[in-house]
Amino acid sequence: MCSSDLNWLSRREGRRPAYRSIGKEKVKQIGDQEVEVDKWEQEEGANGYRLPRELEWEYACRAGSETDWSTGSDESLLAAYCQIGSSMASVCGRKLPNAWGLHDMHANVWEWCWDKPTQNSSSRVLRSGSWVDGAAGCRSAFRFPYDPSGRSLRSGFRLALSSSGIPSQAEPSSNKEAEPAGAGTKGAGR
Repeated sequence: MCSSDLNWLSRREGRRPAYRSIGKEKVKQIGDQEVEVDKWEQEEGANGYRLPRELEWEYACRAGSETDWSTGSDESLLAAYCQIGSSMASVCGRKLPNAWGLHDMHANVWEWCWDKPTQNSSSRVLRSGSWVDGAAGCRSAFRFPYDPSGRSLRSGFRLALSSSGIPSQAEPSSNKEAEPAGAGTKGAGR
């Protein structure tokens, strides 16, 4: 799902779109092949659908915990809460939810966040880990940079809404405004 799809969904529900197109940019893919992609920025004050910021994602994942996983630090508990070390992704919502009722916050599929790992990077941050990764790769704090022009059967997304609009980049993100849309993730390219 791309920014234009999220804007379409936002308009469909009478919300102010969260993204604004600011032209095109050339990015290098694997093998140093250059491709031209759309360049987007978040629209301050918008209340439409968007990708969560990395801080919002971790806040939702942790659900008040300060341990390696929202389930605690006991790795043996993970199997009840996430699709991990498997040969395929699971249908969303089949495992137990975290303390805030959110399903699939650990493993199943890597989830795209809006943030870039560094300011000059063309990559975005993925969180969660995937069904094929081990316990260390799905810790609440684990992050993975990935080029958004790439495709993977192991990545998906979780939508977010800001009831009072997207804060400016200068302001610290207020996690209390973030509302995960839906309880699971939807895999891309499956």
